[in-house]
Order: sequence, then structure tokens, then C-alpha cells
Amino acid sequence: MRKKILILLILFSILISGFLFAENNFVDSNFNDNNLNFIENNSFLEDYVCGVYFTGIGCPHCADIDPYLFKNSNLKNKNLIIIEYEVKVKKENTNLAIFYDQIYESGFEIPFLIIDKNNTYYYDSIVNNFLNKDFNNIKENNCPFPVSVYEDGAISFNNLNLNKLKGSPVIWFKDRALEKVDGRFIDSNLLKSLLIDQNIDNLFKSIDYNNLKNKYLFISGEVVFFDNAISLNGWNFYFNGAYNILNKNDNITNNSKNDNITNNSKNDMGIFNKLNLTKLLLLLLSCILILVLIFFILQNQLKIKKRKVEKTKIRKKQKN
Repeated sequence: MRKKILILLILFSILISGFLFAENNFVDSNFNDNNLNFIENNSFLEDYVCGVYFTGIGCPHCADIDPYLFKNSNLKNKNLIIIEYEVKVKKENTNLAIFYDQIYESGFEIPFLIIDKNNTYYYDSIVNNFLNKDFNNIKENNCPFPVSVYEDGAISFNNLNLNKLKGSPVIWFKDRALEKVDGRFIDSNLLKSLLIDQNIDNLFKSIDYNNLKNKYLFISGEVVFFDNAISLNGWNFYFNGAYNILNKNDNITNNSKNDNITNNSKNDMGIFNKLNLTKLLLLLLSCILILVLIFFILQNQLKIKKRKVEKTKIRKKQKN
């Protein structure tokens, strides 16, 4: 009977350990495969370092790195473009991680930043090794894309057609961000000009847009607020600074995509907190089970010793 109890306790402990280990990986088991021409300007002549970053709202490690990448004022002096794929709320991005792993062997533990086939950075190394060291030795690179994510594969940012990007990326540059919200087409050079040009006032005179009510983007653990936010054809553009945009269209529209992310993010954070409590309870239960196992093992050893002692005594009596 006691042996059966011991076996059950051991199996239960293994199951709990497996659950706790699985919670550290972001990829769900239920992957689903179905899940105007503008004059080029000097900004397109500059060199950019481009990286693809996988993160997730509710991921504790991501909450350490996301604010450094997206809110750090020191990065405003760097020509660093980050193409972010969030996987916890935007489930359509999870499949892309498989394609990246096949080509870049990046794995599935977020956060990670891919620069090229030889350089993928995880957790603290994103800041300590890439931003503080390796970045200074890179003048430019191709944005790392498998052909399953971008049909032409790895390509420089200047030649990148943003409309062809799979999934729902957010593209960050200094204090600006472009968020893809659906598959509609808009001139890619316009989008890149909005993202990287120093003076974008003239662009607003030539395009149709709606002002967004929600001027923020969620990142893991925090929110990034902007001075301005507009909705274009299939993209949302977030940026800081004083620009003449309200005179173009005074109709403030709700940012439905960001509203969904907001609600999902709040739910996700609530779930994340519950999961943390669940993990804690399971961890405590595991400790109790381990102590019980140790108790049974010690008890069993004591009984074995007693039996040996008794047998020794019996043998001595028989000899006498």
C-alpha cells in the first residue's frame, strides 16, 4: 500500500514539475497555420540596424527588456529599427516563431532579438551584449526574415516593403511606432517616411488619415504613451512632437485594434497574476509532497534498519 502511495506521489510531483516548466515557454500547443508615390528623401540613404524582436505581454522577462527597448531615451540617438512580434495577445504571431526557429534556430523562449543567423540575443544579453557592446560594431544589416515571413527573405530596411510583412508587427524607431492592424495596402515608402523622416509635416498634407483617441501602445509590464496617433489605411502611426495634424481631420476615431489589445492585455495580465498565484500554490504543494516523500523514505529506511537489527539479535540468540 505504501509503495503505491509513494509511486502516486512521485508521479504527481513529476506532473507538477512539468506544468511549471511548460509555463516558462510561450508557444501554445494549438498552432494554427491559417491563423500615392512619394519622392525618396535623404532618410532612405542612411544605414539602419534592423532586428526582429519576439516578446509577450505578461511575460516577466519581457517586462524587464521591453521598457529598455521602447522607452529608453538613450536609443533615440541610435539608428536601430526593431520589428516587434508580440505573441501573448496577438496569437497570429506565434506561428511566425516556428519559421524563425527553422532558419535562425532561435527557439521559443521569449524575449529574444534576432539580428542575423549568427546573432540572436536572449533576456539580459539583449541589453548587456547587443545594445551596450555589439551594436556599436554594426553599421547596417539586412532585416532578418525567413521567406515564410517576408517573401524576399532578409532585406535592408530601405528596400523593405512593409505591406508584405506577415503577422501583426509593430515597427519601432526612436520615439515613433507603426502598428499593422489589417492587410490593406498603403504605399510602403510613405510608411517608412513617417517612421524615419525628421520633418513629416509635409506628409500630413498629402494623405488621408483619422486621429486616434488612444495614443498609446501596450508593452510587457508597461504602457508607452505618445503625443499623437493617427490611423492610415491598415496601419496606425504613433509619434511624439508638435505637428499640424488636427487641422487635417478633426474626427477622432476609436482605435479598435488598440482597444482590443487593451482589453486583451488587461485580461492577459489578470490571467498572468492568477497563473503566478497558481504557480506559487503548486510550488508549495510540490515542496509538501517532496517532504512527504522524504518522510516515507526515511521511515522505510528506519524500518529496514530495525529489521536488520532484529534479525541480527535473532541470529545471535540462535547461536547461543
